[in-house]
Formats: sequence, structure tokens, C-alpha cells
Amino acid sequence: MYVVVAHAEADTKRAAQLVARLADGGINARAAGIAQTRANASRGEEAVGAVVLMWSRAASRVRRPRFWGDVKGPPLMIARLDDAPRPTALRRAQWFTLVDWRAQEGHRGFQALRAAAVAALAPQANNSSSGAQSALNQEKAMSVTRTKGMWSLFLIMALVAIGVTYGAGFWTPADIQALLPSRLISH
Repeated sequence: MYVVVAHAEADTKRAAQLVARLADGGINARAAGIAQTRANASRGEEAVGAVVLMWSRAASRVRRPRFWGDVKGPPLMIARLDDAPRPTALRRAQWFTLVDWRAQEGHRGFQALRAAAVAALAPQANNSSSGAQSALNQEKAMSVTRTKGMWSLFLIMALVAIGVTYGAGFWTPADIQALLPSRLISH
């Protein structure tokens, strides 16, 4: 199984960077022009596990491939490279923003795209690729970290809301103490 990175001719360099970064994470990926990808997908080539379409102004001028709306085809993920408008046919596809990506490993859009590619290949590969499994485990660990970060954000937002409403006179100090766990209040 492999991921096809479909791109317009003008985006060849960025497609090569994406293929290299996916390979660094243990994902077998190959770059192909949009027309070539259409031919492979319409033949139902079994080795294609997912298609990443690099969406840009140049790609928006390429004739719309048939597989874009095909539910039976391989999963379609869109890597947005610039401000090209989203076509109606692709609005329900999974979109990843790579507008400011410069082939860096830690980019959020790239990390999300890589995780989606691993997930798309995992059920089909039957865990035969240790590199893909390693990438999946890494993405799970990152997901836990993101979840912990979300709780911190939620707590900060709640404290700000309490502070704003306290300043407006909706809360008294006794009300705020009643909300906080007793172990946080020092007497």
C-alpha cells in the first residue's frame, strides 16, 4: 500500500518534499501528476491506499479528476498550498493547511495529514509496516498531548469568564470560593 501525492506540474517541488517527509515517517508515498492519479484511481489500482491532492491555484486549473467524488475509491485528503478557492466537489473531503509549510516536521498541518495517511493505510496494511505502526503510535501520543493542552485552554477560558463576570458584579468572592476545590483555597 502506498499514498499517491497528486499535484499540478507547478507544485512538483513541494510534492517531492511531502513525499520525502512522509517517507521519513515510514509511509510509502509516490508523487504523480493529477492526470496520472486519475488514471490509476479509475483503474482501481490495488496498491493505492490513499490520495493526497495538493490543492493550489495551479491545481485548480487542471481538469477535475473523476475520482474526486468517488466514494468507492481510495480515501482523498486535500493539502491546501495557497488561497485557491475550494471547489464544491471537494468541500466534504478532509482538508489540511500546508500554506506556510516549508517541509518542517513539526508543522501542525503536516502532522495532521501524516496521521490521516497512517490511519488510511493502517486497516489495509494489516500492521505489516513497522514504520507506519511507529508513526501511528507517535500520532496517538501527540493526540494525548493535544488533549491535555485543550484542558488547559478550557481552564484558562473558564477563569477568564469568571473574572469578567466578577468584574461586572455577577459574582461575589464567596461564590468564587464555592466553585474552587477546597484543596486550592488556603486559609
